[in-house]
Amino acid sequence: MQKRARAMLSGVVVASLFLALVTSSGLAQDSRALWGKFGSLDEMIDFRSFSSYNEAPSLANLVAQGQLPPVAERLPAEPFVWRDAMMLDGNGTYGDLVRRTDGTASTGYHLNAGNIAGWTVHHAYRETLVRFGWMWMLENPEPTPNLARSWEWSEDGTSLTMHLIEGVRWSDGQPFTADDVLYTYYDEWLDPQVPSPVGEGQWTFGGEVTQLEKIDDYTIRWTFGEPFPVQVFFQLGERSFNTITPAHVYKNFHPKYNPESSYEEYVLATPMDAVPQVALGPWVPVTYVPGQQLIAVRNPYYWKVDEAGNQLPYWDVIVWTFAQDWDQWALDLMTGSADIANVKVSLQPQALAAERSADSQFVSSWGQFLSGFHLYFNLSLTNSVETDRDLALRQLFRDLTFRQAISHAIDREGIAGGVFPDPSSDPYFGGITPGSPFYEASMTATFAYDPDGSRTLLADLGFSDTDGDGILNWPADSLIPGEELIIGLQTSSTDPDFVSTSEALAPMFREIGIDLRLNPLTGGIAQSNINTGNFEAVLTRDQNLGKPWISPASLGSIGGNTPVWHREGPGGRELMPFEVEIGELLKATRTMDSAEDRARTFAQVQEIFTENVYTVGIWVERMMTGHADRFQNYPSDYPVRIYNGVTMSVPKEIIWTPLPAQFDTSEFEGLIPTAEIYQSADWYQPVLQGLGQE
Repeated sequence: MQKRARAMLSGVVVASLFLALVTSSGLAQDSRALWGKFGSLDEMIDFRSFSSYNEAPSLANLVAQGQLPPVAERLPAEPFVWRDAMMLDGNGTYGDLVRRTDGTASTGYHLNAGNIAGWTVHHAYRETLVRFGWMWMLENPEPTPNLARSWEWSEDGTSLTMHLIEGVRWSDGQPFTADDVLYTYYDEWLDPQVPSPVGEGQWTFGGEVTQLEKIDDYTIRWTFGEPFPVQVFFQLGERSFNTITPAHVYKNFHPKYNPESSYEEYVLATPMDAVPQVALGPWVPVTYVPGQQLIAVRNPYYWKVDEAGNQLPYWDVIVWTFAQDWDQWALDLMTGSADIANVKVSLQPQALAAERSADSQFVSSWGQFLSGFHLYFNLSLTNSVETDRDLALRQLFRDLTFRQAISHAIDREGIAGGVFPDPSSDPYFGGITPGSPFYEASMTATFAYDPDGSRTLLADLGFSDTDGDGILNWPADSLIPGEELIIGLQTSSTDPDFVSTSEALAPMFREIGIDLRLNPLTGGIAQSNINTGNFEAVLTRDQNLGKPWISPASLGSIGGNTPVWHREGPGGRELMPFEVEIGELLKATRTMDSAEDRARTFAQVQEIFTENVYTVGIWVERMMTGHADRFQNYPSDYPVRIYNGVTMSVPKEIIWTPLPAQFDTSEFEGLIPTAEIYQSADWYQPVLQGLGQE
């Protein structure tokens, strides 16, 4: 019943200390293509001072009114500079309102405490020390500077010294310093009571938790338990939730510094109506209408410029409309009421037709087969186990025979070719996705659609339909003898591709005697359940499955809270032997200085992962994205999605719109955050007197 896919070599080459560069795979190479264009970072970015700077007219008006300091005082002494080579259509013109749709149920801005502000919203207001979404433009890929302008390793590779940009300010005018980084690291990422996206496990190398010290206000040093753990660059980059937290704001809510607060209050410190937010990104959220709309305006203290000394960003305003259905993203793009959107597989034929129409206002681009839909079971024996049924299910999920039975029950060809009849969907068997440079088909174990074989495997486990209703009953020697085999499947209610996939799975499970109960939830609730381990099975899409060198935790155990389907509970965690093996292999890749060694190791991971059906792969998609054709500076080969998601592959602060095509933004000028506006905000509380970094 098990077979191996046909061998297919991936295009991995040794590129640098960091990782392999996958070739452009036939993407059109023209004057507007940026794939591998730059031989060095110096051709892309710079850090230098200017004799004078230019700013948006709306900011100049506030300076004239005495509500903002002059632009030169709001910028660092040597700001981050985007070089002219990045400007495919030249330096931009200020202005325009960008319309976006987001389908995520928003919970708040405190990303390091597990909040969600909206998947596309995050990238407007947050910033990180380094960036890796732009590496595709480098001939020899390496993480690019951002808030950290440079760094150097110690000779033995056990410490990494980073130099921050001096003079960066938060959007409320307060300085960004090393204290913010130390606060983020020690009081959020390493605080076990804060549900942060990364924890102690991801920061443990050679058995030692990484230490961070402040050398001075703009210099920090990381010390590791083993040499050259290059993985840290990706933990410091723009992953979905990683960001630097403004310590001067959040210390006031943290129980460590404010004994009158609690961790529950800390997690909920900045809900969506806590505006204007304090941000480092190009735009600042300033107005929120619950469940309907979010408005972000330019950050007057944004710290990047172009080579003409123009303070970025070029766009004035971004307005998000929140929709319950993620398909609304694409529909709004096609009808001209949104300017940027990802297009799910189910709507790609309609989007292509709309793009070809005479009145089309957008252009599209494509990625690779990187985003894998997979089903995972909760493998923890202690996390959120409260009843005999909970424990019985967890024990069953840990049985390889059961997972093989489930894999045989799924008609992947039928789902990829029937539910999503489009060239952008393919069957998928789990682990590393086929569009990845590290995918090896010869190392991928597959389980053919075989309901009869699946039923046989379940019978071998002692299940039988004792009451003749078509649903299997638990064996007499189980914890819940005679009960029906029912499994709850959590998935997203706001994405039709999730709903369609889960609805296709339900009859396949019933055919082998399992009652699959669908539980579609909004993003915030679903994520909370995953964080706490309160689920039986989850259907999700993971774009990181194609980028294991960036997110090894998407494939296995790097720490106690990874992978998400086997998190550590209050009683600890009992990893199965193959899980331990996968975890050790993944940890080893974090310090490898050879892309070839990394490729061999990931191939081993893929073999162990798929042979053990660690998660059940279903189908893989090739993402399509679209943006308004009035926008300038978009490369022709965008997006690539190899190093990061669509939104993070092109710096949006350099995209601009010609004046005749701009929407008027004058009504939003009064929303630009100034010191007076922050001080009048109910949520904004300066850090309590006497609270400091311990």
